Amino acid sequence: SSNPLFSECDNAALETLTAAFEKCSFPPGQVIIRQGDLVAEHFFLLDSGTASALIGEQEVKTYNDGDSFGELALLYNQPRAATVKATSDAALWRLDQNTFKSIIVANVLEKRAKYIEFLKRCQLMQALSELEIMTLADSLEPRTFSKGQEIIVQGEVGNDFYVIEDGEVQCVKDGEPVLKLSSGDYFGELALLYNQARQASVVVESDGASVLVIDRKTFQRLMGPLGAILKRNPLHAQYIELASE
Repeated sequence: SSNPLFSECDNAALETLTAAFEKCSFPPGQVIIRQGDLVAEHFFLLDSGTASALIGEQEVKTYNDGDSFGELALLYNQPRAATVKATSDAALWRLDQNTFKSIIVANVLEKRAKYIEFLKRCQLMQALSELEIMTLADSLEPRTFSKGQEIIVQGEVGNDFYVIEDGEVQCVKDGEPVLKLSSGDYFGELALLYNQARQASVVVESDGASVLVIDRKTFQRLMGPLGAILKRNPLHAQYIELASE
């Protein structure tokens, strides 16, 4: 249930999914899924071991315990976008296409469509490809906060990047309000881009606020397209200025 794909499933759906998963294993070097395959039969959840995703001969992602892969081809009826190969003895759980689609699609498509529409309206995300936006939408974790609640705290270690879906927040540095943000704005990237502690606290100013959270792993996977845009954005320059004060 901690997997973002399953976060919208109720208990009955989770029980059905759990019963449908099958255990499988792959030795080092064995291909689990192959780029370009037109028939995608399974979704995979890595129980133990490691694996790598390759596009052509280039490694683009590594997988560790608890990571999952194979959903895009099932969800969008596309050829496999990458090859995934075991890099150690890998124990996995696999879920057949019919069960995956009947349960997951019903639960995530509505949420995904909403998030994709929202992300496409955010200037920050407009340089991402359609596939990158879909991948990001699947990885978002929605969180809600009440008026006066701190979303991040100055000086703490940061592991998440935030996009404001609704509401208004105030950035507070050394007890002084310095910048107000609202829907479509973002914060938290300095800690991830530069491995710094949080440079300011962010406090909810409206009656409530909903944010979409991108964890460090997903953020780093999209760092190529996102990093350059973040550093060009005037909002990023304001954050840098605040951090240096």
